[in-house]
Amino acid sequence: GRGGNAGGKKRRVRNLFREAKDLERLGRWREASAVLRRIVDDIDPRDAHSHLALARLEARREGGRGAAAAGASKKKGADAAADDDDDSPAADAARAAFERGISLCPDSVHLWQAWALHEQSRGDDVRARELFERALQLGSTNPYVCHAYGLMELRLGNADRARALWEGALGEDEGEGSDHGAGVGKSSALTATELRMKKGGRSTAALVCSLGELHVSAQRYDEARDLYARHVLLLDTERELTEVYLAAAWLEERYFHDMDRAAELLASALRLSPGNSRAQIAIARLEGRRAAMVDGMSEEDRTKEVRKRLVDACTRSRIGSEGRGSSVRDGRLFNAWAKLEVRAGRLAAARKILKRGMQLFPNDHSLVQAAGKVEERVGNYTLARDLYTRSLAVEPSAPTLVAYALLELAHPDVCSLGDKDGAAVAAAAAVVAFPVAVAAAAVVALPGTVEAFGNGGASEDNDGNEDEDEHRPDTRKAFSLFEEALLIDPRHGPTYNAYGNSLLKHGGSIDEARAVYERGVASDPRDPASVYHGLARLELEQGNVERAREVLNRGLDEVQRLEAVMDNRKRGRAAFLAHTLGMLELNSHRVQVAKEVFEAGLERHGNSSSQLLLGPPVQVAKEVFEAGLERHGNSSSQLLLGAALCEVRLGNDYTARKFFDEAVHADRRHAQAWQAWGVMEMRAGNYKTASLFECGIKSRPDHGALWQAYGTMESRRGDFDVARALFAAGIQKCPDHVPLYQAWACLELRGHNYDHARVLIGEALTRDKTEGSGWLVAGKIEEKQGNDGVAGLILRRGLECDPNNAELYRAIAEIEIKKGKIDDARDFLEKGLDVNPLHAPSYHTLAELEARVFNIEGLARLNKRAAKVFNANALASPSSSAAEDVWGKKIRASRPNARLPDGVAALVEEIGGLDLDLEHSLTVMDPESVIEGIHRKKALVI
Repeated sequence: GRGGNAGGKKRRVRNLFREAKDLERLGRWREASAVLRRIVDDIDPRDAHSHLALARLEARREGGRGAAAAGASKKKGADAAADDDDDSPAADAARAAFERGISLCPDSVHLWQAWALHEQSRGDDVRARELFERALQLGSTNPYVCHAYGLMELRLGNADRARALWEGALGEDEGEGSDHGAGVGKSSALTATELRMKKGGRSTAALVCSLGELHVSAQRYDEARDLYARHVLLLDTERELTEVYLAAAWLEERYFHDMDRAAELLASALRLSPGNSRAQIAIARLEGRRAAMVDGMSEEDRTKEVRKRLVDACTRSRIGSEGRGSSVRDGRLFNAWAKLEVRAGRLAAARKILKRGMQLFPNDHSLVQAAGKVEERVGNYTLARDLYTRSLAVEPSAPTLVAYALLELAHPDVCSLGDKDGAAVAAAAAVVAFPVAVAAAAVVALPGTVEAFGNGGASEDNDGNEDEDEHRPDTRKAFSLFEEALLIDPRHGPTYNAYGNSLLKHGGSIDEARAVYERGVASDPRDPASVYHGLARLELEQGNVERAREVLNRGLDEVQRLEAVMDNRKRGRAAFLAHTLGMLELNSHRVQVAKEVFEAGLERHGNSSSQLLLGPPVQVAKEVFEAGLERHGNSSSQLLLGAALCEVRLGNDYTARKFFDEAVHADRRHAQAWQAWGVMEMRAGNYKTASLFECGIKSRPDHGALWQAYGTMESRRGDFDVARALFAAGIQKCPDHVPLYQAWACLELRGHNYDHARVLIGEALTRDKTEGSGWLVAGKIEEKQGNDGVAGLILRRGLECDPNNAELYRAIAEIEIKKGKIDDARDFLEKGLDVNPLHAPSYHTLAELEARVFNIEGLARLNKRAAKVFNANALASPSSSAAEDVWGKKIRASRPNARLPDGVAALVEEIGGLDLDLEHSLTVMDPESVIEGIHRKKALVI
């Protein structure tokens, strides 16, 4: 009777609910919504699970529609979300679903919590707090409610309230908790039963890690250690156990400097879960960092140690699968190993590793996606597109959709949907390269259903003009793929970054791109660094230095908070943001602030930053570098370079040589270290140290600045033939390095070879006419030949192309002075100071001019103007507003690419005809042959 009917209804609800979730997983949003509505409308209106799933689905769909609308509206810009009408259909769908669910299931704490999260995502923190409080009335220690509510309070600055919520949910009592648990600590602890009885609290990894993060941020390291010890063995799942063990291990390594204890904790995680790939990867990275502590261990050696650990783990997985089954349940280990090979440029090895992984884990979509990335790297775009499609067939994911979208923008699909031969070739290639993955994907229905995904890779707009449009990217399709990725994972930070950057590159407006980045910031992304950095870069490209500074500071705070308690592959992101912020401050001449940023970055990140000190560390104290090296060993070549540059600036050449030497030994391919060391020696007059440039060129022949610096040194020594050979070789290897053309042109100018100089500087200006230094050289060529009128015209043309170049104004002023036009010269110098108030040579020239005509009032005004900008204290910032304005004006687009020009190619042939025996080496571009030829020439001269 009734019992049978009730049981049948429950079975129908369960079956339909599973169907809806499967549709949602495949990206078929509308169908999933329809199935859930069928449950709550027709079968069981009081099924809280279905109401919750429907409301969450509508909230996610609302986010996508609202985002698309914001991106389409150019006038709204960053304030689009604030301008949305709360009564819009998109907002109504999610809110109505929550309201109806609550009205029928008022005791569902999960519905209240989900509604609170929805209102929080819309920026209504007041309403969200009210809903969280209603949820707490139903369960004051509900771990999910307390965790989400605490995160919101922490974001709003209420750390004490967040701590109280989390401790209440965990059943923490004051005065208890000094003992260590058997899993993490070193002494006995309360039993699991006793702890579970306390206040009805329940341990979850999210609660434990968030509270631990709060303790760490307040430097309560012992409390964090005790917390992990008490709760690690009370967790229910392998995933949660892993989270807490990883957090505990990172705490021991980073804050207690006990790498042995960290290794013990990770080993404990593996004993409890032998197939835990996350723990195995964490152990490999830990051993790599441990190896980096050994004196003289390079970054390459550290990577080798990590690779060795991953190889061992992958080998055990493969052996296990051939016996009674692999204990590892996913392909994460193979993916990590393949990424190391890709970074090292060993793409063939990465392909083999991924094939091996897919043989073991054919349903791991991330392995198939990684295989697509490898194929894209080697230029197999059709196969890459096919692999992305098959990865989406296994499981739609944001990273795969982003990769697919970027591929469509960079290399559009030129095969039409009806091109059966092309499809057959692609399928055959896929079978040859990744047969297991293709076979596995073949049994999974392709989601022709991912609503914005299009028609399986074919162009959406086939209007018959295939020849005209075949190489034009389908931006509408690509942007719809980005939106689909955000529907699947609204908190995937790299999607927002790629989406915003693609809008800027492919016809979108600044406001559209800014709106995408702002959406990303509001989404509470798991990887916020990419979003904040993208937004800051956008603002910098517009010259909005103050706005970029604000964004970077916010991003740095957020990323540091997330990185404080967990080691992961993205833990260097905060250092990357710190480097960008530090360089922003340096370029703004806020030297003291930049110093503080770099010091904080080193204190927090040490050798995790390969970026932190790539730029000129103008005022970074040398003791900061030395402290970082003492803590983290000599593994970071970039850190050593920073220390060397600091010593150079302080005039300590002897100490600088020591750091340079260690930097190049840590990374033989570190071109900037070789170059900076060689330049330091050149400026000191130590021309016999040419071997530094030679070592750098042999290691990195594609680094144009090394060829330029070596050639410049030889030209200063008066060996013009060798300098020409070096410039010619550098241009053949690096035809897009504009300073090489300029340096060679200056050499020919010194030798009075004006025709050659004109050819070279003409090619430099063809590549980048916005570079003022090129126009200065062109003007000097004409001036040397007595063509002052032509020189003036060239310099004025340079001002049109580079209107913010103060040196151009000064050069024109000097020509006017030669003509006796003092007032015109003064006007040009003052305009130069207007565009760059920090250009010291313009102050000097103008001061000499005023003194020459005995203009005492003019000198007084100039002195007053200079005093506003410059400060006698080197650490004190000059006028920050003036400095930021100067830097904002200097920001411009990247230089265009170009091939080796015919005119310069002729010069290269002419250089090859010199008595240097370099014809063959210049043709095949073997750096060692070039250098050997130079030494043979010098030996003949001697």
